[in-house]
Amino acid sequence: YAKQTTNLENIPSPGMHLLNQATLIKPIAAKTPLSFTVWLKLRNKRSLDQLVSDIYDPHSPRYQHFLTADLYEQQFAPNKKIEEKIQRFFMEQGMQAEVRHHSIRVHGSAQQIAQALHVSMSYYRYQNEI
Repeated sequence: YAKQTTNLENIPSPGMHLLNQATLIKPIAAKTPLSFTVWLKLRNKRSLDQLVSDIYDPHSPRYQHFLTADLYEQQFAPNKKIEEKIQRFFMEQGMQAEVRHHSIRVHGSAQQIAQALHVSMSYYRYQNEI
C-alpha cells in the first residue's frame, strides 16, 4: 500500500474542464488492469531550447553543430537516480514499472494506482464515447 505522506502535490490537469461536461457512468473496478506512462521533465530545458534554436539559426556560431546523444544524456536527459527512484516507488506499491527512454511505464490494478497516486478513477461518457 502507498506510504502515507504529508507532502502531496496537486498537479493541474489540462482536461479537468472536460470532466464537468461528462456524465459519470461508474467507478473502475478495483482489479481492472491499467497501464500509464510517467514522463519526466528534462533538465536545463531553457538551455536545450536555446541550443536547438541556435542549431537552426544560420547566424549562430552553433549553426548545424548538432546535439550528440552523449551530450543530451549528460546535460538534458532526466537524472537516472530520479528515474530509478520513481520506478522503485511504483514497484513498492506492488506494480510493474519499467524505465523506457527516460519515462516510466507502469502496469497495475486500478486499486493499486488509486492508492499510490491518491486518486479515484471512474468511467465517464463524453460526446457519446466512454
